[in-house]
Amino acid sequence: MAGARFVIDVDDEAVLAALRHAASGLSQPGPLMADIAEYLYTSTRARFNTQTDPDGVAWPALHPRYAETKPKNKAKILTLSGEMRGPRLFPQASDTEAAVVSNAIQARIHNLGGVIRPKNGRALRIGGTGKLVGAVRIPRRQFMGLSDADSQEIIDLTLDYIGQPFTD
Repeated sequence: MAGARFVIDVDDEAVLAALRHAASGLSQPGPLMADIAEYLYTSTRARFNTQTDPDGVAWPALHPRYAETKPKNKAKILTLSGEMRGPRLFPQASDTEAAVVSNAIQARIHNLGGVIRPKNGRALRIGGTGKLVGAVRIPRRQFMGLSDADSQEIIDLTLDYIGQPFTD
């Protein structure tokens, strides 16, 4: 037979128990997914403070006319009501996935950017100005997503989780 073969026979009950424990943890990674979701939640919330996307690029500035009339948090974007980073943003995990979820109705358009057009009628009324427009362009201000640091932290959390049976 050509090639090479390397065999390890494990005859130590403590090592076998640790390997079984590690395999069990990998087949039901719910605790790992919960840790990842919690980390991503914290990372996502931090972007509202740094006002940057996952790559560290600053969000586009507010439109000057809106910035003039904004009642509070004038220097911050996506923070007027606190909804975007507050109770409508939360971690979610299962045995198969880890996520950060927002149920704020405006989250998608702000995260991806896009154009808002009237659903009914021909025009949109802008804020308290009474001005009517045919459409409004919302620039992308991505707050959800993975940075390089997030990816590395997920790897580190996973390695820690896999290594737990060997360090307990």
